[in-house]
Amino acid sequence: MLSASCSYAPAHPYLRHHAPTLPRGAVAARMPSITYLDLCMSLSMRSIKPRMTPLLASLPNLARITLPHFCLTTALAEHLSRFPHLDSIDFQYIKEQSWGDPADVVGFAPVLVEGMFPALRELNTTITYAHAARFFTSASAPTSLTSLHLNLTLIESPAATRALTILAETFQLLKSLTR
Repeated sequence: MLSASCSYAPAHPYLRHHAPTLPRGAVAARMPSITYLDLCMSLSMRSIKPRMTPLLASLPNLARITLPHFCLTTALAEHLSRFPHLDSIDFQYIKEQSWGDPADVVGFAPVLVEGMFPALRELNTTITYAHAARFFTSASAPTSLTSLHLNLTLIESPAATRALTILAETFQLLKSLTR
């Protein structure tokens, strides 16, 4: 059973306001065309990784995902980078969304290959400036971003804020850069 609380389909009011516990594979079997997945859970991402990967793999049309605060891990970013329609990776500052575990985003360093995140326009994530600079200056960084929100995991030094300049110079389509 998937033990995380999830809102799977925003168009269906029952699923939006209830937290069903579904057997593994039930989401894809019942709703194979999902384009938006909103995960609300109080678990660490590493504790549900064995169940999260098959769930996401079964949702090829995913265009938007909303995660708890500290849940965009290295492994999840690598996995999501292969989704051809994924336009938005987001988190919310609301209690119901929960937080995840800050330890899950320590050492954020996904390895991407050229052409990954082909449709990604919006990214809201919690990583350090140093990790952001390394991620976004790689040859295979998602260059189609128009909106980027970096939430800080710690108080950064003035030198670390150089990453913001790198981001502004690298992403010509960027219309919104917040921290």
